[in-house]
Amino acid sequence: MHEPVKPVALIIMDGWGIREMTEANAVALGNTPNYDTWER
Repeated sequence: MHEPVKPVALIIMDGWGIREMTEANAVALGNTPNYDTWER
């Protein structure tokens, strides 16, 4: 018997960058609860 198929999402975040510095970094400074969940 096969296991149920789990949902999958392809998310393309054009222009979304990750960098160490937080100065002028909207991703690091902003409230990003959904992204934080996906990053886990």
